[in-house]
Amino acid sequence: MLSVLIVDDEKLARDRISFLLKDETEINICGESNNGLQAIKDIQHYKPDLVFLDVQMPEKNGFEVLQEIDPDEMPTIIFVTAYDKYALDAFEVCAIDYLLKPFDDERFFRALRKAQESTIKTANTQDLEKLIARTISGNNYYDRISIKKDGRIYFVETSEIVLIKASGKYVSLHTNSETHMLRKAISLVEQKLNPKKFMRIHRSTIININKIREMQHWHKGEYVLLMSNEEKVFSSSNYKENIQKLF
Repeated sequence: MLSVLIVDDEKLARDRISFLLKDETEINICGESNNGLQAIKDIQHYKPDLVFLDVQMPEKNGFEVLQEIDPDEMPTIIFVTAYDKYALDAFEVCAIDYLLKPFDDERFFRALRKAQESTIKTANTQDLEKLIARTISGNNYYDRISIKKDGRIYFVETSEIVLIKASGKYVSLHTNSETHMLRKAISLVEQKLNPKKFMRIHRSTIININKIREMQHWHKGEYVLLMSNEEKVFSSSNYKENIQKLF
């Protein structure tokens, strides 16, 4: 059963999606939100598998909503909006699809099926990873990470990774010259990285300690770090104990 949250400030838009889902036996609508702040609360409370998310809303827009959600608890996202100018931004946060209003029933169900297939694959992958984690040694860390792209499998040596950022249900692996996308929760990646070499400094950021070029105090236990690939990343006060280990 797939739990679904509908987020839109227009009641007619919420009602339309609800109507289209009413005959879906494998769908449970867990709630509806009519503004960004309520959406954050409902996502954190209901922990839905899928969210139909409007972009322009009162309080916070759809992208600001996602910034407040823990990457490890990020649901599958289908953006629903009347504006096509947000499409690129939507896919940069790894939304599974982007429905442009007005959309017809066929387009809606195509997006829904894509989300259902994606959620099933993610659940199966996570179950397998948990099984592997229970059966292998706890210090069996990654030496390299496999990346599937364009029908091929590429391997990235962990020693080449500068930092890792969470983006929805994906993480991006940043080296000095490239960025690779991996469909995996950041917490699962963190478990398989050597803690002597990698450190979580933010709920959405892991860094390679050996790739730090410079760091400066920023604000109340927070730091800005310049990495070897010239990217700047910010630590969170929630991870200040990790940062203090660098001193």
